[in-house]
Amino acid sequence: MVSLLKDSHLVLGSDKVTPSPPVLCMEKLSHIINDHVSSRTWKSVKVARNGPAISHLFFADDLILFGEASINQAKLMKHCLDLFCGASGQQVNFDKSRICCSPNTDSGIASTIPNICGSPLIDCLGNYLGVPLIQSRITKDTYVGIVDKVQRRLASWKSHTLSMAGRLTYLHTHCMNQALLAKTSWKIVQKDQGLWSQVLNGCGPFENFAAISLSDDLLEWTMSDFLTEQVKMAYLSLFIEETNHTWNWDTIWKLHVPPKIKTFVWLLFQGKLVTNVQRVRRNLAYNSNCPCCNVSMESLDHLFRGCSHTARMWNSIGIPNQIDHSFSMDFKDWLFINIKASFICMQGIPWSSLFLASLWFCWKWRCKKVFDVNFTPPHWPHIPIIQFTREWLVANCSRNSQTPKQILKLHWSPPCAGCFKINVDDSCMGEMGSISAGGIIRDSTGGWIKGFVTNLGCGKILEAELWGVFRGLLLTWNEGI
Repeated sequence: MVSLLKDSHLVLGSDKVTPSPPVLCMEKLSHIINDHVSSRTWKSVKVARNGPAISHLFFADDLILFGEASINQAKLMKHCLDLFCGASGQQVNFDKSRICCSPNTDSGIASTIPNICGSPLIDCLGNYLGVPLIQSRITKDTYVGIVDKVQRRLASWKSHTLSMAGRLTYLHTHCMNQALLAKTSWKIVQKDQGLWSQVLNGCGPFENFAAISLSDDLLEWTMSDFLTEQVKMAYLSLFIEETNHTWNWDTIWKLHVPPKIKTFVWLLFQGKLVTNVQRVRRNLAYNSNCPCCNVSMESLDHLFRGCSHTARMWNSIGIPNQIDHSFSMDFKDWLFINIKASFICMQGIPWSSLFLASLWFCWKWRCKKVFDVNFTPPHWPHIPIIQFTREWLVANCSRNSQTPKQILKLHWSPPCAGCFKINVDDSCMGEMGSISAGGIIRDSTGGWIKGFVTNLGCGKILEAELWGVFRGLLLTWNEGI
């Protein structure tokens, strides 16, 4: 039997009486129920054969009670609620509470229980905080309401009106949700003592191994091996690219290139760059040929490798011998090999940074050619590409580099023999407050000659400094120094 307690309120006998905090009151009800569970008079409900037994669930001033569908249990629940109301000063709204029995409950008992508890009997508990309270087998239609609600919300976010920054924020939020699911899975394997973990461990096969589904394959560890692995390794396994090489999207955002090139690379891997082939497919154009060479269809592979203008760019830059073989590989494998390259090519520039800058310039010049028929790419394309990459790397390294710490010993330096030195200092209380100044005159041996201290009233720190210098010079003048 499930009894739902809702909309309880405090009943005050006098304005001078201060009721206990609601949380402490509900905690007392939990103690009453637990005492009966310990004495085995309250028969809790087990969520599964190996799962924990649940007698009650609390959330703020709402609660759900679980027990055997019998007349004795109904009387016990009513007794516990009456005992709680008498001790706390609260009152249960039985008209808004609901009772739900399992389908195999005897109809006579099911009709008697509402008369004992004073709440109506229903077949479904409905929703709570937008989530359905399920007391039967889960089907495809169980969460259809939530799915429809999310789809309506997403439909109101028109993707074509979102800026690129908004799309990236949405992408990072999606990745964060996946990371949260991975951490939750790790807690299940680690036998977390929370009730949710006990329920899942009692219902699911989490005892012997942990597994992550990878398309047609299954990546699996034994428990002893899994505990020694990092959660990050299991999480990154979900992002294996469908090529011969391992790839994860987080690598894009760690590339040592400007943010606009990172966004460009992400669009490139997603196939979101609108070439003429894509434009024809979307009925935005009638000709799918390359706008630069006008010979072949402008696919991504042709644009960045097959076009004669692009070939001239790569020849101008000079392809290193280490990755020369990659230009005959599959397009995505070619991108992977060059982005993962870790060697330095020219002028101290990493090849991966120069490669990505070349792709970005290639796309930039192509777009200029489309929108400006008079545009001509530079005759030596490697010059602006190398200059751009080197300037960004120098600026970025200088910004991130840490200046070595130096220990500066501050001390008084004496003047030349036969000369005197005056030192002044000032103070100000706040941005505009009381100001004062002081100074001291010493000879070449550090001996005291004369000193002063003065209160300058109210002002700024700059005024205090100027008055301190003035008073110091005036003192030296009056002393004939």
